[in-house]
Amino acid sequence: MESTIINGRSISEQNRVQTVAAATGTILQDIDEVRVDYTTTAAVTDLEYPDALVASRQKRISIYDVDGNAGTNNITIKTTADAVIAVITEDYGAVTLMSDGTNIDIV
Repeated sequence: MESTIINGRSISEQNRVQTVAAATGTILQDIDEVRVDYTTTAAVTDLEYPDALVASRQKRISIYDVDGNAGTNNITIKTTADAVIAVITEDYGAVTLMSDGTNIDIV
């Protein structure tokens, strides 16, 4: 499996997976899955769900706590305007989001 590094994030071209290993990150446009592996620090991990993804009809993205530390260090998914969409609060937790072109829903 080939990977590309973009802005410090590993992108698996075959599976369209993004790994976030920083306190904050932005979900990239052509990603289907985000694996957060930074929750071992004391910092809360924030992920931005950009406006371009909201406008993408039927775009489905799953976000996972791959290190099992979200129970202590929550993973917060927010819009560009800082509105909270979802918070992963359980170790190894996950959430799947889908946009209808206007709104973001938890599925």
